[in-house]
Amino acid sequence: MKIFCNSTTAAQRRYTPVALGNGDLSILLDPEGGMGWKEESCHMVPAIFRAGIRYDNHVGELVPWGDFRTVPEKAGEPVEWEQEFDTDRAFCRSRCRYMNGTVVETEAFCHLRCNVIAVRKRIVSGPRLPLVFDYSLCSRWMNVEADGEDALRYTLDVGEIREGTIRLAADRPVERKKIEGSWQLLSRDVECTFFLCFEKEAGPLEWDVLLASHISAWAEYWEESRLQLTGDRMAEVARMAEYHLRIMTTRWSIPVGIYPTHWQGKYFGFDEFFALGGLLASGHFSTARHVPDFRFDGLQSACERVEIYFGKRSKCARYPWVSLEKPGLEGAANGSWLDHFFHLSHISMSCWNYYRATGDQKYLREKICPVLRACAEFFRQFLVRETSKGTIVIDKCTDLERLGAGRENAYMTTCGAIATLRAAADCVAVCEIEPELAALWRKTADALQRDLPKTGHRYTPYPGCPESSIALLSGTFPYPVLSADDPFQLNAIDDFCVNESVVGNMYPVGKKLCTWYLTWKAIVFIRLGRIGEAEALLQAAAEATGCLSEIYEIYELGMHPWFTTAEGTYLQAVIELQRAKG
Repeated sequence: MKIFCNSTTAAQRRYTPVALGNGDLSILLDPEGGMGWKEESCHMVPAIFRAGIRYDNHVGELVPWGDFRTVPEKAGEPVEWEQEFDTDRAFCRSRCRYMNGTVVETEAFCHLRCNVIAVRKRIVSGPRLPLVFDYSLCSRWMNVEADGEDALRYTLDVGEIREGTIRLAADRPVERKKIEGSWQLLSRDVECTFFLCFEKEAGPLEWDVLLASHISAWAEYWEESRLQLTGDRMAEVARMAEYHLRIMTTRWSIPVGIYPTHWQGKYFGFDEFFALGGLLASGHFSTARHVPDFRFDGLQSACERVEIYFGKRSKCARYPWVSLEKPGLEGAANGSWLDHFFHLSHISMSCWNYYRATGDQKYLREKICPVLRACAEFFRQFLVRETSKGTIVIDKCTDLERLGAGRENAYMTTCGAIATLRAAADCVAVCEIEPELAALWRKTADALQRDLPKTGHRYTPYPGCPESSIALLSGTFPYPVLSADDPFQLNAIDDFCVNESVVGNMYPVGKKLCTWYLTWKAIVFIRLGRIGEAEALLQAAAEATGCLSEIYEIYELGMHPWFTTAEGTYLQAVIELQRAKG
């Protein structure tokens, strides 16, 4: 599938440079084939970032690995441009006409399986100017110096010393210059390919060889896909989401995005669930498996956070709200979000849904069951309590942030607890262990469901809540704990629909329903059999995308383009819709 945009459409619709990457490298490529874009890019920084390489400070910010620009020498500003992105090959082509009349075509890709960025430049017409590849690298706490003819040696101090080599090469004879913190390659040919390589073992830097293996790697990914490419905009947006989810899947898990603007590429157990849902629905099981693997690897530290004292270690898990690559570290700043608990439900349900999609019982016993058991026990032992009125509730917590802190019997958190307890009970039943504990979990879940907060004939976000919330949909999705004909749930959904223009974003901003919530609502409607309404929602969500069909957290305000949380939910919704329509 190919997606096109140009300087005219960019003036009519939000434009953000093309996202390229491989789960380690993450870059945004502008229409000139570089990272010098000065137009509005929704606050995103056009630079190179690498997953998991962070400064050793309280923010845990990603280390920038420089940027490159590929403007012909003395050509002036581009006056007209067009850009094409091929999702099948993860390949970008663009053409720019500059002020002096020079027209340059650029082709570029970031290899899926090795850390090589390849950029081919070609002067198509107009004055023949030198082609320049200017790589700037001057990050703080990093020393960089030339190492031979085509390499840079870096030393980075981020609490530990990282050393390595970056190759900067071309397939034609070039002149090399160093100007302060940048290294330039200048070619006087009409065509030249430039390579930026972040690993020694990449092999020969040859365009045709690298492109062939890159396309082959992507072909394996696309062969798994269950998405039907129907030729409409909905399928186009879903395909772009499916592409971006792959390049944002790191060796650890799936962050909201490997960009500083996207919470520094950290890992939210809450958001992982939605990204994983899209990958499971589209058949990408090996990519999705990063999520349960990551959570199993962090299980011991999550249990130690509950209790480790004089050799005692808890069998209950409390994962950080924001996880870093090293298990056990809390990556979030201080705030009421530290009193969230529904991310434990998302971690549990991510693991359980992976098993349900794959049927891998060996993996279930080894990794999924321990995570589910520990999260269920944390809910049961630490959060479930009986009130003075004899009701069974989840204790005070932060539910969705705009609902405020210290909410007892919060609807979404309680539905998540119910789903976790029941999934854990089903899990140990498959493993044929701990039937007594499974029975206790089921009994607790039933009591929590009985005492869900109600106002009149509908559920409410928490007892006495004066406003509506997307949380009211959560008993159907993401936690399928209520029957499709539950009248209190149906009335709660109607209440949200009436008020969604006021409460339709994660934050109290905007006047429309954000793409993520639109797709969340669409999945609920599909599961309730309201297929026509769900399709209309997904069509509306498809229109609230950028020039490259990229999904935003909040398109209305230009907040967080290339947003994996909404991408996963949109992809899942489109596939569920296609299945429902047969």
